[in-house]
Amino acid sequence: MKTSTSFLSVIFIVLFAAASASAQPTGKPGLGVQALSDSRQKAAVKPVSRQAVLQRLAKNNPNAKLPVESPKPDWDATKFLDFINYEGEVTLVPKGSILFVPDQLQSNVSSAAAGKTIPWVEFIGKYRAVVETMEVTPEQASGVQPVDTNAFSTAIKTGRVIVAVIHGNPVSVQQPAAASAQK
Repeated sequence: MKTSTSFLSVIFIVLFAAASASAQPTGKPGLGVQALSDSRQKAAVKPVSRQAVLQRLAKNNPNAKLPVESPKPDWDATKFLDFINYEGEVTLVPKGSILFVPDQLQSNVSSAAAGKTIPWVEFIGKYRAVVETMEVTPEQASGVQPVDTNAFSTAIKTGRVIVAVIHGNPVSVQQPAAASAQK
């Protein structure tokens, strides 16, 4: 048993030495980086813009259909969001989802983010003393039915920011058609 183990050890050493010797560069082409000239070993440093690629394509093939540059949309997500911030952290809610803000918390509701943005679920769990949710139905959110006045008046008494939610997620609430016609 001992001789077979030492014999196998000798064979592995010989095979390893042979493999190591064959791995040395020989200077022949096609063996990797050592076969490349110094100028070809450097990475490309010139960035290529989309416009440059399109110009080169047009120059090489005049009949090619080039994509038309579309103007960037003038759309800003903050136009559709309100921000509730507290202790340097802020969360996003859709405009129209904040139903009530007490006077002492007016400075905590804004239309711009000021602080570290955290998800709604984390914010509501962390700052339960600041934000109160009020579950609404899809009909109430779309303005087909009015928001329950009893539940709303009870929620106002908490002194917290009242946010309309459906299944725990903030949702915009539209004014009912009858209420908006009276105004």
